[in-house]
Amino acid sequence: MLASTSSSSAAAADMIKARTYDVFLSFRGEDTRDGFVSHLYKDLRRKNIETFIDSEKLPRGDEISEALLTAIEGARVSVIVFSKDVDPSDVRKQRGSVADAFSKHEANLKHDVEKVKSWRSALTSAANLSGWNSQVTRVDPSDVRKQRGSVADAFSKHEANLKHDVEKVKSWRSALTSAANLSGWNSQVTRRSILETFLKRLRDIDLNGTTLKELPTSVENLIGLMELRLYNCENLVCLPDNFYKLKSLHHLHLYSCSNRVVKNLFSAIAVASLTGRPEMQKDLHGLSSLKTLDLSGTNIENLPTTIKQPPWLEELILWKCKRLKSLPELPPSLGHLDAHDCTSLEEVSSIKKLFEQALLCKD
Repeated sequence: MLASTSSSSAAAADMIKARTYDVFLSFRGEDTRDGFVSHLYKDLRRKNIETFIDSEKLPRGDEISEALLTAIEGARVSVIVFSKDVDPSDVRKQRGSVADAFSKHEANLKHDVEKVKSWRSALTSAANLSGWNSQVTRVDPSDVRKQRGSVADAFSKHEANLKHDVEKVKSWRSALTSAANLSGWNSQVTRRSILETFLKRLRDIDLNGTTLKELPTSVENLIGLMELRLYNCENLVCLPDNFYKLKSLHHLHLYSCSNRVVKNLFSAIAVASLTGRPEMQKDLHGLSSLKTLDLSGTNIENLPTTIKQPPWLEELILWKCKRLKSLPELPPSLGHLDAHDCTSLEEVSSIKKLFEQALLCKD
């Protein structure tokens, strides 16, 4: 098991070495992960800035994997986000939980004490930098309703600047009070619950005709998704590795998608996590609720033999797969097969076999 974990970590490190990141996001704590960091990561990616973010929750002081170290050392810039639960002075003076974490690192890296020293120095420098406190800049809803604190200061400035139009400022005060009295959600308290509710309720996604090149890795969070339509997404290159975590997906439509996407769907791959823990192989088996698979209009010539393995597949649509030459053995659960207008189809021995089996059972 140790050898397997070690080799998985090394493989993940090799994957990262082949890719240089512009930014390494350094943070810890759910309050930062689900708030500021998630928004920062999304905006950096939107600007095509290659950003590394560790998806695993590494316990404080645990040994950092080779893959994670490679990402840290290879990034051009590091952005450090401190949790609200961490006192900057504790970071600067390296005391409390920070001191405990460094003690563990020193114990784990006795062979490389200089590396830990460099981390101490870098963290002290970071703590001494000027930055922003996101807790200070947030406005309490009650301050808006009662117009006190920073809200009161802002209105005082408006009144000073608009002495010639006091009624306008009064209308702003009234509108803001009305807005604050509306029923809503406090994003600081319920952000996670709102997000989870949305992800559970999203049942159907139609991306027909889009120019998407890839689906985001965050697709795995769509835990309630039952149907995904990717008709005519000709630029789509592949499906993300964690696509197979969509345990609720019933219907998948890949009409006129590229052969690379279809092959990717059936390919078994092994992906090592960044913490060095090996993950299970991912293939069509992962979509354990899939009932309908639509490959219509694709240029596939042969279906892989693994198509017979999912025992839950009920409908296979191959309409207008004009290059399809043969059909392998199909899953016994299949109740509907549409191979209409598959003009190159020559071999249907799988159907013949099923027919013969049905006759034997009848006899």
